[in-house]
Amino acid sequence: MEAAHIVPRSKRGANITSNGLCLCPIHHWAFDRGLWSLDKFLVIKIASTIRNNTNEQANWLDGFHDKKAIFTLKPRISIEALDWYRRNIFLDADDEIAPS
Repeated sequence: MEAAHIVPRSKRGANITSNGLCLCPIHHWAFDRGLWSLDKFLVIKIASTIRNNTNEQANWLDGFHDKKAIFTLKPRISIEALDWYRRNIFLDADDEIAPS
């Protein structure tokens, strides 16, 4: 498992728990590249470039789209950090993210 910064350290993201997600290396890689995000309801959103791709190797994240993220403890994730991530890194930054 790896600590993924929501707002990267290179963009002045804080090195605190609320600015992080505990992810496996593959999902960390995909998160850093804007391939997926969490909305303010902690629902997983996969970038449309992945969802619309017919290549099976390219759309391995597709099955997670619109699934509620499950946390073993009450998450202390910063909604402001997630908003920043969706505007600045997530590939669907221009899309309105609505509740599922």
